[in-house]
This record gives sequence, C-alpha cells and structure tokens, in this order.
Amino acid sequence: MIRVTIEPSAERDLDELETTVARAVRDKLAELERHPEPHRWLEKLKAHENSYRLRIRDWRAVGILEGNLFRIMRILHRRDDYRSVKHR
Repeated sequence: MIRVTIEPSAERDLDELETTVARAVRDKLAELERHPEPHRWLEKLKAHENSYRLRIRDWRAVGILEGNLFRIMRILHRRDDYRSVKHR
C-alpha cells in the first residue's frame, strides 16, 4: 500500500482544471492508494532523483516517492515539460 499526499502547488493545479478532469485525477489517486501493487503504476522520471509520474488520461501527476509516501508536486498536461517541476 502507498499513501498519497497532495502538495499546495498540486492543489492549485487541480483548482484550475475542469471539474470532470479534477474528479478523475482525485479518483485515480484514491485508487492508487487502494491498489495492492501501486508501484507498478508509477513511472520514474530521469530529470530528478526519486521523481515519478502517474498517468491520468491526458494529465500527469508528478511527484516524489519517499518509501511508501507519494508526494504529488504538480498536475500537468502531458504536453508540458516535467523538467520544469521544482523539487524541494
């Protein structure tokens, strides 16, 4: 099992999305928490250490995986460049 947290920057991204898309993102994140093998859904990004993405339709949840905690930093459209994501 994995725990998902949404950082304030990702919350702002969600607020700007259409209602149906935002609901799909939140549903997928909740499903990720319940999935018995959640790490299979995450794809490692080359730009940053411990950075992963989760596909949600045409959107991507980009975040940092720390053990069993996935911290969502941004919600981006698939056309956006992940290298612009700031990690702390």
